[in-house]
Amino acid sequence: MAPRKPARCARTVVLFEDWQTADTAINTAALLSARGLRGAAALLWNANNTYGFGAIDFTLLRRAASITTVSHYMRAELETAGVDAAILPNGIAERWLRPTAPGEPASLRTAFGQRPTFVKVARFDPDKRWLWAIDATAIARSAGLWPRLLIRGSRSPYADTVGDRIRAHGLSVDRIALSAQATTAELAGAIASGQSDIVFLDFFIAERVLRALYQTADGVLANSEKEPFGLVGLEVMASGGIVYVGRTGEDYAVPFGNCVVMQSDDPRELLTAHQTLHARPELAAALRADGRATAKRFAWPRILDGYEAGWETAFALSAT
Repeated sequence: MAPRKPARCARTVVLFEDWQTADTAINTAALLSARGLRGAAALLWNANNTYGFGAIDFTLLRRAASITTVSHYMRAELETAGVDAAILPNGIAERWLRPTAPGEPASLRTAFGQRPTFVKVARFDPDKRWLWAIDATAIARSAGLWPRLLIRGSRSPYADTVGDRIRAHGLSVDRIALSAQATTAELAGAIASGQSDIVFLDFFIAERVLRALYQTADGVLANSEKEPFGLVGLEVMASGGIVYVGRTGEDYAVPFGNCVVMQSDDPRELLTAHQTLHARPELAAALRADGRATAKRFAWPRILDGYEAGWETAFALSAT
């Protein structure tokens, strides 16, 4: 009779995320301990941003779970609360790496013509550096470049502040309102029919259209004041675009290696960076290629290998 194989001990990993789950992580650890099961589960609590930190009892949370976060910037933010966190980066969906249909970017390229065209898609919030983007557009126009800035914001009172800055510079504005099912060709036709400095995309932009915008634009402005990680930057890279990022949580960013890193608060930096890439098309092509290679390294299947190592560490700590 063949010997029986020992049954595998089932283990459970529970990942809690952000401030609203901190108390649940603490209570889960207490329940497991009360039932003598603390070592049977690895509890991790992950911080994607600093929202709600003031409502967290970090002393109890440190005892309940292994604490992780998404970037060196966020790790430094947690250190101010007395927490030593492991860094496990975010990932992007593999679908962002699929090639776009050739006709998608082609129609936009024709619509953009020779005008330097930039894209900014973000909440209307001071941290997103909207005023910097408007000032940079005005500076580029004063330099004779006739730039175009395509923007998509959110419903927020800060939109009025952005509008005030646009009017202060005397920038012209077009509004494009299409259906949520609008195609890239339809958007391209609407853009081509206007001549304004700012184009407000006042509709839900389907992902396939957004990817085409990212790929075709001269640059996507994602340089937030405080960016915990920077998923938009990776999505732009995956789409084959050139992203202008900030200086906080984008650990993947290599200045003029796979993206453009804004190193100052001076909006003139956009103009000088764009002129450099325009004068050196081989550098712009290298940024697009290296950015796409970077995005592949941050697709979720690759990132999860690191998470598994983090889980094993959490199991070891829960057993002590």
